[in-house]
Amino acid sequence: MLNLQKSVNLVGLSYGGGLALLYGSTYPNEVKNLIAMAPYTEPVASQDQWIRSQIWYTRQVQPWNPATDDELYAFFFRQIVYSTYPSAEPIVLGNPFILDAVYHLGLGIRKFIAEKYVGNLPAHALHLVIAGRDQYIPRSLLETYWSKVPDSAKASHTVIQNSEHKIPEAVPRFAASLVREIITNRDLFSNGREFEADPYSGSLSYQNGSLVLPKEY
Repeated sequence: MLNLQKSVNLVGLSYGGGLALLYGSTYPNEVKNLIAMAPYTEPVASQDQWIRSQIWYTRQVQPWNPATDDELYAFFFRQIVYSTYPSAEPIVLGNPFILDAVYHLGLGIRKFIAEKYVGNLPAHALHLVIAGRDQYIPRSLLETYWSKVPDSAKASHTVIQNSEHKIPEAVPRFAASLVREIITNRDLFSNGREFEADPYSGSLSYQNGSLVLPKEY
């Protein structure tokens, strides 16, 4: 708890989106707008299943192994991060500490299952932003999460077409403009309204209309 003097606008991407969801559901009175961009909502299924299969196999062939399941999970998760993340995200090799930081961030949030906390989210505050071409998180996973969020917590749902997972990097000007619009135009971004966004034209389409975001960013 940060003991904030007034409610804040909380924005998070990916793992940061998961942390934002956790913070918002833990301290709902401190959050005015919770903008979750391509958020982590549960472990990546393929990774989690592989790691658990390795833990099972280890128990079969090394029954004397003193490591706990959590320790083995960390061991095998580290193998995934160090062997596959650099090819998917070469930027993690830009500094010797980045890859290890990503590993610890992923390990720290792995037990977080976002749908378990939906009942505690701040009222009318959750703005879910989905990348249309997310290469890591299937859209269906985030749509399922959205369906579990109670109407009382929903504010808006936006799909940014032609954007990859790292939205602020893929479409930086549009992402900044969208965040500003969400914060300043709460009447429009409310009641779970759904938007389709085109970052190249700057347009946002919804059921009863559309608008073009300002391009000052």
